[in-house]
Amino acid sequence: MGLRRHAIVGLFAVLALGAWHLEPAETPTPAATVALATAIGGAPAVAVPAAQARRAPEPLRAAPQAPVFPNLAALAATTRAAAAVADAPPEPALEPIVAPPADAVGPDELLQVRWTVERRMPLVDVAGNWGMWPKDLRELNPGYDADAWVDAGTRLVVHVADPRKPTQSVGAPNKGHLLRGIPLPEGPAWRLREHRPRAFGSATTITALLTAMRAYAAADPSAPALRIGELSRRSGGHIDPHVSHRSGRDVDIGYVLKDPAPEGERFWRAATESSIDAPRTWAFVQALIATGDVQQIFISAKLQRVLAREAAKHVSREEVERIFSAANPDARVHTIVKHEHGHRDHMHVRFACEDGNLRCRSSSVEAL
Repeated sequence: MGLRRHAIVGLFAVLALGAWHLEPAETPTPAATVALATAIGGAPAVAVPAAQARRAPEPLRAAPQAPVFPNLAALAATTRAAAAVADAPPEPALEPIVAPPADAVGPDELLQVRWTVERRMPLVDVAGNWGMWPKDLRELNPGYDADAWVDAGTRLVVHVADPRKPTQSVGAPNKGHLLRGIPLPEGPAWRLREHRPRAFGSATTITALLTAMRAYAAADPSAPALRIGELSRRSGGHIDPHVSHRSGRDVDIGYVLKDPAPEGERFWRAATESSIDAPRTWAFVQALIATGDVQQIFISAKLQRVLAREAAKHVSREEVERIFSAANPDARVHTIVKHEHGHRDHMHVRFACEDGNLRCRSSSVEAL
């Protein structure tokens, strides 16, 4: 009996000792497994679902002998190559287009837009100049009767935006419309025609245009005011004689001339190679591009060549060729400034779609 008891105790001891030797070591975390496998050039371990982990272990088999860290040679070669790249001189980068500093457009600046009445006129005429019903203008400016006159120098509110309902450019520039357009605000460095029902754009357009015009003025406070033509109607859509200008992303701007037309004369005049003020016009084009929101600028090829020569004084040849189609020998290259007939007296600037606006189509349909 004593002999049998000693045999049973010995058997349990052997089994316990064997189980202790077969118990696996502490399992590394998935992150540690991936890091280790990556470091030695191996493939990261694949996580095993909990249901599979609970299954009975398969019988132990002898694993084939393999060299430790088999990819160390490849890893070392890769490290040497990376070090060589890091030590190599950087590739020359194109000079960025940087505009002079300008006052930033504040987040609330476009929520309420005011303009100064330049000459005494009836309130109904002021409303007509902005494409508004007189009652709507009176609601924005309480205290005026229906037959009231407005004195010169009076600043009237012509637009109030709802921040919960932002502007939206819908469709293509020549096949689209504009939701809740914003009028171009007043400023000392630019002029609008007195009749302004087509002075509306998307928030991106107005913000970028203001930024560029302020940079233009900051670079040269003595520069003549820019003459701003038509943008879009408050709700966009077709406007004669334009093919585009329908979705709040297009604006016509007169060239800066050496001898600008006096106030009261024709709003803008055709520019020639000798009459265009190349330094100031280039400064404005540069400021437009620097906003990062310009998609395309249309300028006559003859005037482009004048501006390209001026630009070459300030930026690299590669930048000049990237900007002006008339300066690029490869017609297949997409440049920011392109030639288009009918742009001898003004440039046509097209701004980009708003970020995240899936209803905006970047390019026109079969036309400018």
